[in-house]
Amino acid sequence: MKKIFKHTSLTFIFLLLVTGYLYAQSTLLSQKAGQITYGMSLLDAVKLLGVPDWVMFSTDESEYASDIPPGMYKLIWRNETFVPVVILVNNSNGTVTGWDEGRSGGEDGSGIKTLPDNNYSLKNEERYKFYESKVNVNVKRDNIDYNLILELEKERKRLDISWKLLEKDYAILNVERDELVRLKESLGLEPEQDQLAEFEEKLKNLKEKIDIYKADKLRYEEDLEKYNESVLYSNDLIN
Repeated sequence: MKKIFKHTSLTFIFLLLVTGYLYAQSTLLSQKAGQITYGMSLLDAVKLLGVPDWVMFSTDESEYASDIPPGMYKLIWRNETFVPVVILVNNSNGTVTGWDEGRSGGEDGSGIKTLPDNNYSLKNEERYKFYESKVNVNVKRDNIDYNLILELEKERKRLDISWKLLEKDYAILNVERDELVRLKESLGLEPEQDQLAEFEEKLKNLKEKIDIYKADKLRYEEDLEKYNESVLYSNDLIN
């Protein structure tokens, strides 16, 4: 029993020493990257690591892009003399699916890879727009009221149906008015002004209702578009 306890104690001490050595040999950024977990949101990862230096897509001509699966992208952080810290992000749901804590290298920089080209950095306007859109999407997802989005979509569809029905009524009323005028003229009679005025009043009221429904529908569509536009923009960029 004493031998087993002694062996276990030595193993535990050895692991502590190795862990301490590796911890001492890493940067503060790498230590923070050690807190990254699978499925973590992009927003939480950025809060932890700060703003990245580069954004990489699978179509980029770089060693950092060679292992990016379809539908994903990488964010890369400069990491002193160590290899960069990297996270792999799922484009569809904004979650972390892989990462490199950047613990290879050292004071002499012997383990460092060639850094990504500046074309892929956030100084590039397109890359920055992409990054900003993804972070904004995550902020919205963290705060979005999904029930409200469903209600907006439901109301938009209701308004669309009501608007189309009103336009149909408007078209029928127009035909009825024209038929009345033609009938009177074929009989050599003048259309009664009261009847025509009644038609015109109904048409005017319908037109006002149609315009109100169209304006409301447009407002709901704009609200929905504001939520979706950054997702659509980033999908266009990455695919």
